Amino acid sequence: MEATIFYIIGAQILTNFILSLILLVAFLFVGALFIRYEKRATEPLLKLSIFSNHTRRNYLLAAFYTFIVSYFFTLLAPLYLQIGLKFSSAFTGELLMVAPLIALVANPLAGLLVDQLNRTSVMKWGLLFLMLSQVGLIISNGNHEPTTFILVSILLSIGTALFGTANNTLIMQSAELQERGLVGSLNSLDREFGMILGTTIASFTYYTSISMQTNKSVQSVLGQPLNVIIHGQRVVYIIGLLLFLLAGVAIYKSKEMIKNDAIKTKRSRRSSI
Repeated sequence: MEATIFYIIGAQILTNFILSLILLVAFLFVGALFIRYEKRATEPLLKLSIFSNHTRRNYLLAAFYTFIVSYFFTLLAPLYLQIGLKFSSAFTGELLMVAPLIALVANPLAGLLVDQLNRTSVMKWGLLFLMLSQVGLIISNGNHEPTTFILVSILLSIGTALFGTANNTLIMQSAELQERGLVGSLNSLDREFGMILGTTIASFTYYTSISMQTNKSVQSVLGQPLNVIIHGQRVVYIIGLLLFLLAGVAIYKSKEMIKNDAIKTKRSRRSSI
């Protein structure tokens, strides 16, 4: 009974623009109050000075974008397979297992690559794979399935392994020994908040786009034709691609800052000589 009530309330929130906007404003207001309090606290729960490292901040931001987008696929893939393509529950489950199975191999290999190659390059390649997976999801029209879905799942899993491993290593590498616990907790907070925000954005965008296409309020995709379902998820995945591009911008800024710091260090050494 509680699960049913929770689903109904959640659906109302995610499909009601005004209510969602009010909750978003309330969240931002509470967040602003928290930051203001932390700045004045003698022993803050969250040391905001940790964000003074621009490189670390940009890496955390890039990770946050990818965490948001990763839950788009997690939320929409089962709807696409089972309701849109009419696959059985068993076959849907088998297809959804492709990404975890690839991850079993991709994650250890990503760790080896991060230890032996340039970590920023590995992270860039991972982000490129993630972008390609989003492009595949955007252009997918329901044909050539399940081949297209399997290929996209492989790209997504490899990209997540490469990007996540390299990004996490670079974030922890940027922290001093006494800061690593806090930086690690921030990375975990990134993941949890990204999950919540990703689920909210995907659900709200998905049902809103379907409602606009059908000219009526839609709170369930049951009974919707395949073209409507594809249109709804395509809008969501376009947003995902844009967020991955923002992650790329954050990484690029970090690289430029590292270069500038290196140039400043060389100049200071020359002037001292």
